[in-house]
Amino acid sequence: MVVAETDQPTAFKTAEKRYQLHREQKIRISKGRKHGGKLVESPTDFSEVLDLQTHDTCTAEFTQHNSQLLGRTVYSLNKHPGCHIIPGLLNNSQQQKLFKDSLTVFPEPPNRSNLTAQHGRLPSLWAAAQHGLYLQPHSHNESPSGQTARHIDTHANRQKPSMQVPHYTDHATLSTTVCKAAASSCNSRSNLDSGSNQQQSVATKSCGCCNHLSSATVRSTGMDPQSSQQQSQTSCTRESVNQQGRWQSAPGGPSAASLLHKLRWVALGPQFNWSTRQYEEEPGVKPLPPQLVSLAQHVVSACQEVYQLRHNREDSYPAGNDDSMQADLPERAQHASSACMLCHDGIQHCQYEPDTALVNFYREGDTLGGHKDDAEERSDCPIVSLSLGCDAVFLIGGATKDVAPTAVWLHSGDAVVLSGPARQCYHGVPRVLPGRMLFDSTAPACAREVAAYMQTTRVNLSIRQI
Repeated sequence: MVVAETDQPTAFKTAEKRYQLHREQKIRISKGRKHGGKLVESPTDFSEVLDLQTHDTCTAEFTQHNSQLLGRTVYSLNKHPGCHIIPGLLNNSQQQKLFKDSLTVFPEPPNRSNLTAQHGRLPSLWAAAQHGLYLQPHSHNESPSGQTARHIDTHANRQKPSMQVPHYTDHATLSTTVCKAAASSCNSRSNLDSGSNQQQSVATKSCGCCNHLSSATVRSTGMDPQSSQQQSQTSCTRESVNQQGRWQSAPGGPSAASLLHKLRWVALGPQFNWSTRQYEEEPGVKPLPPQLVSLAQHVVSACQEVYQLRHNREDSYPAGNDDSMQADLPERAQHASSACMLCHDGIQHCQYEPDTALVNFYREGDTLGGHKDDAEERSDCPIVSLSLGCDAVFLIGGATKDVAPTAVWLHSGDAVVLSGPARQCYHGVPRVLPGRMLFDSTAPACAREVAAYMQTTRVNLSIRQI
C-alpha cells in the first residue's frame, strides 16, 4: 500500500518562506490597459528573529556564558542542544582580512569551485575582475590538477598530522591567533600553495597587519612578519594577471567580473564532490590552512569551557550568573581541551582535527535550503562556521523538518558551532541582506574594493573534520 504524501508544508519550510525575499510586480494602468511595472520588495517581519548582539540578559531562548579563552560571550540555544553562537568573534579588520583571503587566496587552483567544471582553473579571478579582463578559451576535459581525483575512504585509518593546540588564558594572546587566522593573505601565497608547479598566482600588496606581532608570537608560530611582507610586495598589475595564461584584455570569453559574480563555493583541503557527496583527495591540493585549524579548535575549546562551567555550576553552585566562578576559572580553563566536543547529556571525547572547509558565497536574495551536514564520517565532531560580510537569517531546527526552527541573526564576524545533537538538526539560511560594515575611506584602494564587496556579499566558512 502506497501512502500519499501530504501537501502540507513543514514547519521548517514555512519559516523559510516567511523570511525569504519576495518581490511583487506593480501593475499600472494606462489608457484602460494593464502594464507590468517594476518589481517591489515585499516587507518582511523580522520581529521574531533573535539578535544576540542586542540581548544583555538570559531569556528562555538562550543561555549566555563568558568565555575567558575567547574574551567573548558564548550563547547556547536552549531548544537546540549543541548549537552555540559567538557574536563578534572577529573585529572589523580581521573580518576584512579573512574576507580578502576568501576572494584572493582560497579560490586559487587547484582548489575546486562551482566554476571549475565548466571553466577549468581560474587563477587570480579577483585580480582579473578588478582589471576588467576576459577568460581565454581553454580545454578543461580533465580534473583541475590534470590528474585523477581519488575518493577518500573515511572508514580507513588515515594518517593525520598531529596538531598541538595551545591553551590561551588571556584575550590579547587569542587576538593574535585570530588575527593570524584572518590575515593569511599577508603571508606569501606560496605558504599556502608551496610545492605546487601550477601557474603562480598574483601576490597581494602587504597590508601591514603582521607588524604588531610580538617576538614571542613569531617564535611560537614560526612566522616572520618581516619576511612575509618582503615576499608579498609584488604589485598586482594587468600584465602580471595576463601572464597567468587564462585572461586577456580583449573580449572573447566571459568576463572575470561575471564569473566572480557567479562564484558560489570553494573547497579547501580534501575536495568535496557535490555529485557523489564524497570527499576526494585532489593531487596538488594543499591541506586546510593551519590558521583556520587553530581558530576552529580555539572556538570549540571555548564552547567546551563554558559547558564545563555550566555543568559544574549546576552540580556545585547555587543558581546565579557565571561571575560567581571567575576566581577559579583560569585554572579550569587550562583543562578545557579542544579535543572534546559538546553533547546534551555529557561530554563525548573526540580528537578534533578539522581538515576541510567549504567557503560559500551569497548575495542578496540567495538562500541555503534546510539541510543536514551528514557527508562527514566524523559526525561526532563539531562544525565551526564563520560569517563575513552581509547579514543573514539563520534557521536551526530539529531532526526532522516538522520541528519549528529558531531564527537568529548572523552578523559579520559571528561564529556558529554545531556539535552533538545539533549535528543532526536541519539548518539553513533563507535570507541575506546588505551588510552594515563600516570601512576607512582613506584605506588603500585594494582594501576599499574588498570592503565595498562585503556590502553586497556574504561569505560563510564552515570548517569541519571528515
